[in-house]
Amino acid sequence: MNSCLVSGYVLIAIYLFRIWFNYFKQDISLSNQEKGFCLLAFIIGTILWPIVLPIAYSIVLKKLQNKVPLVET
Repeated sequence: MNSCLVSGYVLIAIYLFRIWFNYFKQDISLSNQEKGFCLLAFIIGTILWPIVLPIAYSIVLKKLQNKVPLVET
């Protein structure tokens, strides 16, 4: 049972890191310092995804309920 949970955790962490890292690579306007901070945030978010993902999802739901644009321009 524990090995299934650990393997599931690791698989989801790898999947999320790949998605977030692809978005990171597409942004060419970041300075080297900003890239370092983003990479650190990706690593922390990947490790703590069981906490980060529900919080981010609740923020998206609140914005959709209030009909606020998801991306600020």
